[in-house]
Amino acid sequence: ILLGIFNIIFGLLILFNVVTSTTFIVYLFAIWFIINATFNMFNVTPVEKSNKTFHIISILLNIIAILFGIILLFNPLIAAFIIAIFISAVFFIIGISYIIDALH
Repeated sequence: ILLGIFNIIFGLLILFNVVTSTTFIVYLFAIWFIINATFNMFNVTPVEKSNKTFHIISILLNIIAILFGIILLFNPLIAAFIIAIFISAVFFIIGISYIIDALH
């Protein structure tokens, strides 16, 4: 019940405070980017265990992702732009898949 009440309150806050919630989502995206890259840097997959080069590339890419997340924290306009691109790409891909499904 508490989780349901929390979700309702959170939803209403987002609905009625659009500017604040947009800013919150942008910062949440940047923080998620940093946390995800940090966890991925220390999480060794079976492929990385068998291939040292792949493991080094993975670590380098995660370091770049952490730096990118820090840049997003200090420049939320870039983060908002990237979120918009991700969302539009998702809609584009979903639209293409619906058209392909409809043609089959």
